[in-house]
Amino acid sequence: MAQLTPIRGFLNTPVSKSICVVTIIAAVLLSITELKPYVILALDPLIVVYNQYWRLLVYQLAVINESDLVVVLVVWFTFKSLERFYGSRKYLSLIGLFWFYNALLNFTVMTVGQLLIYGVKYLIHKVWSSNLDDNAYYTPTTFNQVAPGPLGIVSSLYVTYGKFVPISYYFQILFSLPRKATGNIESTTTDNEVDLNDDGNAVPTMSKTKQITLTNQFHIHVIYTLLFLNNGFQSVIPCVVGLVIGKLHTQDILPGSKNWLLPSLVFELFVNPIKLITNVLNGTRNIRRRSRRMGGYQQVSTLGAGGSISPAGNQSSRIAATGSNVSGGDGDDEASDNGGDEDGNDLDDDFDEERQRALQIRAETPIRPLGNQFLDTLRGQ
Repeated sequence: MAQLTPIRGFLNTPVSKSICVVTIIAAVLLSITELKPYVILALDPLIVVYNQYWRLLVYQLAVINESDLVVVLVVWFTFKSLERFYGSRKYLSLIGLFWFYNALLNFTVMTVGQLLIYGVKYLIHKVWSSNLDDNAYYTPTTFNQVAPGPLGIVSSLYVTYGKFVPISYYFQILFSLPRKATGNIESTTTDNEVDLNDDGNAVPTMSKTKQITLTNQFHIHVIYTLLFLNNGFQSVIPCVVGLVIGKLHTQDILPGSKNWLLPSLVFELFVNPIKLITNVLNGTRNIRRRSRRMGGYQQVSTLGAGGSISPAGNQSSRIAATGSNVSGGDGDDEASDNGGDEDGNDLDDDFDEERQRALQIRAETPIRPLGNQFLDTLRGQ
């Protein structure tokens, strides 16, 4: 369960921290480089005429409106409780899954909605004005374009937040001051609540007042409402689709929402790319150092005839020496060339023999119980 106490900053929430940083950097870069048109999704003409289907993948990555940027950052910061609930890797995997389903369903809703409106307009024009040109009804509709940004992802997480994050407390806001009810039972109005004591007399109580009961999560509802209505119908479409996807996830109907996880390499690259790159570079340097020490290769140990472990280099040198003896005239030259290798192999053989002897002695030594060890220690004192 997500913790009830507030989380200071981004403590143990690296995904939320990275998302906020990436959101700010992406918005600033789009504004400086004047690339905002590249994250806009519009069916006509970007999809229908120019076939720019890659916009389905990028329109949720950044916002181009300053007010949307502020609201989205506040929402991402609030949703860090979900990261504590799911875990960092599962939380990022869930965001990636919502990104895919929102892109797919948004495109489907926009296409079907625009086609239905075109069909209705076509029928109306054919019935009421048969001489009208066929292209007169073909105009962009409210389903033609949606607001860029992670509105659908935030909407899906909003439903998840309300489902799994518990309410800490309730509080009431009074719209008028309560008044004390005075007099006997007959003089009290029907709007006043009357309490009776043991003698049956009326006790002054607080009259009913207009009030509203809120929870500690009311601020996220207000912020999400602003995001829902900030761009008119262009923000309503992705938000409604995101709410449906979030509801499917909370009901365990959304495919892949339970078991699918991002690869660990992708997760580490998103959370801490500098650390990952540093580890890769350090690993490459260590491999190069080892290869230099081993002369460009590493000797592989093989099992000898007597059960002892002998290096492959020793075996190859023996084979080379045997071949040199059989070859005849060239044997002396090859033996002189392999003289340096035999000295190193003798050292390896000595090391292997000592290791085998130590293992044999350890295997023959019986295991002493812990109690006997304590007794021997006390006797020695």
